Amino acid sequence: MSDAPTNSPWVESPFFRQELARRPALTATEIELVTHYHTNGYATLKDVISDELAERIKREVHGLFRPDVQEGWASYYRVHDAWRTSPAVKELALADNVTSALRLLYGRNPVPFQTLNFLYGSQQVNHSDAILFNSLPARYMCGVWVALEDVDLESGPLFYYPTSHKLKEYYVQDFKDPGENRDDFFNQRYPGFISELMASEGFQREQLRIKKGSALIWSSNLVHGGMPRLNKALTRWTQVTHYFFEDCIYYVPLYSNAIAGEFCLRDVTDLRTGGLVTQTYNGRKFLKAPAAHERWRIQFLEELASPELASAQPSKEQSGLTGRLGSLLSSSSLFARPKRRAAPRREASELFFHIDGFEDSAASVSIFGWAFLPDDPGDSMQLTFESDSNSYLVDCAKMKRPDVNVAFPNSPPEPGFQAFVDKRSFAAGVYRVGLLLQSQGQGPLFRLTDRRVRVGPSV
Repeated sequence: MSDAPTNSPWVESPFFRQELARRPALTATEIELVTHYHTNGYATLKDVISDELAERIKREVHGLFRPDVQEGWASYYRVHDAWRTSPAVKELALADNVTSALRLLYGRNPVPFQTLNFLYGSQQVNHSDAILFNSLPARYMCGVWVALEDVDLESGPLFYYPTSHKLKEYYVQDFKDPGENRDDFFNQRYPGFISELMASEGFQREQLRIKKGSALIWSSNLVHGGMPRLNKALTRWTQVTHYFFEDCIYYVPLYSNAIAGEFCLRDVTDLRTGGLVTQTYNGRKFLKAPAAHERWRIQFLEELASPELASAQPSKEQSGLTGRLGSLLSSSSLFARPKRRAAPRREASELFFHIDGFEDSAASVSIFGWAFLPDDPGDSMQLTFESDSNSYLVDCAKMKRPDVNVAFPNSPPEPGFQAFVDKRSFAAGVYRVGLLLQSQGQGPLFRLTDRRVRVGPSV
C-alpha cells in the first residue's frame, strides 16, 4: 500500500476517504477497522492470543517484578522489555494477527521495539506517547495493549480520549519557559496542560473494559493513561508493545529541540532480529552530525554517491607526481570512482585525498590527512562513518599543510584536516570511514575509504 500524500499514515490523513477508495480490495471487516481507527484514534481486536499463551506469559514474567521498587526498569507493577528473557512475551509482540493489522493501518512494516508487562494498573496520568516516542515523518508509532486476564473497572483499567489523536502534537517548544529539566516538565507541568486541553476541547474520557486475549491499538497522539486502582487486591495482567514503522527516523521529542533542528535520536533494537533497525526518511539515507549534548542534526545527502564503489585508476597528473606525497597519492587505495545518482561536479580523479594518521582505540579514533580540489579552497570538510544501520557526520578542523602546498601548487592554503571522534556516542557496529568536501554553490563530493572503525564490545 502506498503512503498518504500528506507524508503521514494514511489512516490519519485528511484525505482518508480518497485513500480508502484507492483500496477496493479491502474486506468489510478491514474497512470497519481502518475507519474506526481514523475516526477515533484506536481500535480493538478480539481474541488476539490464546489462553495458553496468556498464561505462559504470566508464568515467565512473574518472577521479574520487584515488590520493593516503586518505579524503575522492573518494579512492583511493571517490567520493561521482558521480551529479552521471555519467549512468550516476544511471541505476542510478533503475533501475526497484530502485525498484519498494523501493516494494514500504517501501510508500512511494523517494528516492535519495546514491551511493558503489567501486574497491576499503572495509574498513569494523561499523556500522549508522541512526546516520548516519535518518528520522522511523524505519527509512525503506535501502542498495542493486550489483556492477559479479564479487566475489571476496579483494577485500574486503561482510559483514553477518543478522537484526541487529531489534535496537533504538543512538544516542549510549544510551551513558554518549560525549564531546563525535561523530566520535571513532563511529570509536573505537562499532565496539567493535557487535562486542561481535554476539558477545553470537550473530549470525553472512556475506560477500557476488555476480555482476556483481546487487544487495543492506539495512535501515537491519542491521550490516554491509567485509572486509579479502586481495589488494591485486584491484578491487571496486561502486555503493551510499542511499534515504530520502517523507513522512518526515530527520536525522543521530550529531549529534542526541533526549532534548532537538534534531535535526540534513538537507536532501535528490532525484536524480530535482535539487531538495530536501519533508519531512513521515507527510504532516504541520512547522516547524523553532533549538535548539543545527546542531540544530533540530520543531514540529507541525496546527491552523493551510493556506498557501492567501482575502482578507478589515478589520472595522468597523479601518476606522474614525484616525491613522498606524490608516491603516496598515486599508490593509495583510497581513490575510487563512486556510482552517482547525478552527474558529478568534477571528475573523481580531480579530488586529491590522503589519510596520514589513523589512531583507533576502544573509546575514540583520531584521523588526520589532507584533501582538496585543485584551485578550490572548499568551505568545509567532514568525516562520515557508515555502518549497515547508522551513518554519522563529524566536523573536521582544517589546517595548513605547507608540504602539500609545495607538492601541489594548485592546492588551497588549508588542505589539511584533523578530527577526534568519541566512539562512545556511536551505536555498536563496524563503520566505514569517508570524507565529505563541500564548496559554496557546488554539490558536495563524497569518497569512502578502506578504513574501518569498530565500536562496541560485540563487534
